[in-house]
Amino acid sequence: MKNPNYITTQESKKCTEVTNAFKELFETLDITVINTGKYGFALLKYYYSNGFQYIENYINSNNLFEALWNEWLKEKLIELCIDTLLINLDYKDMYDNLSLDTQKELIKTKRLFLSKVNNDTIKSDISTTIQSHINNKERDQCRILAAIFRTELEKHSIVIKETEKFGFIMLQYFEPKANFDCAMVFTDCQKMYDTLLNEWFVCQISDLMQKRYIINIDIDDFYNKLSKKEKEELHKKKERFINQIMKKASFIKDFM
Repeated sequence: MKNPNYITTQESKKCTEVTNAFKELFETLDITVINTGKYGFALLKYYYSNGFQYIENYINSNNLFEALWNEWLKEKLIELCIDTLLINLDYKDMYDNLSLDTQKELIKTKRLFLSKVNNDTIKSDISTTIQSHINNKERDQCRILAAIFRTELEKHSIVIKETEKFGFIMLQYFEPKANFDCAMVFTDCQKMYDTLLNEWFVCQISDLMQKRYIINIDIDDFYNKLSKKEKEELHKKKERFINQIMKKASFIKDFM
């Protein structure tokens, strides 16, 4: 069976035009776009000595244009706000607090990028809105959860960070030469809570294993071999922790 193409020939050509239009961006930032053939175009970001830390894949030229425009805009906003109090705001608020003249100049720049591709290539809103995958309400609630779980989980090398428009990310399974092996992104506070609580409970079992110097056994097998009393103690500890969480995050639903 022939392997399918995930991007059409027409969109591939359009994405090439978009990539060429933003060449100057690749020269100033640690990002690049790679044509991966049938898989589309990969946007690689956050370069470190052992490679790029984030990859986004695109098979649509409009989406690729907006992504690259947002990368340019974020860098420009930092440049404009670096010596002001606005630098402490998120990107959308930075933009909203700029003068109208400055906002108009940014819109002109977007038109300039659009002019570098054929008229039928991109159908873009000329606004400079920062694309976001998480709304403000969810972001605020996720921040509360991150603050609650961060200290406990970081003891076990599980890192929780806010990533601007992408929401909140949980990194785990760190290896010095291979970096983190798992990255989960959250834009929904309930899903974030359910996942973090489960990770917290697994960490409690792991702590118990370490106290008993048990290493050559799967964590589920270890839990299943615990006595009824030991399991009850773990779940009582979980209930106490959940009660503490509910005092700070009443928006969460938990049926224990």
